[in-house]
Amino acid sequence: MNHTSLSILAILGGVFLAAQGGLNSNLGVLLKNPLLASVAAFLAALFLQLLLF
Repeated sequence: MNHTSLSILAILGGVFLAAQGGLNSNLGVLLKNPLLASVAAFLAALFLQLLLF
């Protein structure tokens, strides 16, 4: 991989990480428990990862 593709990958990773943080925040407000929201998001991501690979 060259420098440009790594830079684009890093920027996309940052964007997706920020989006996940925002969704976790909204989920924490809905569930009234931020820790439960983080655990739920982690389990959902793990399930999707296992499903895709």
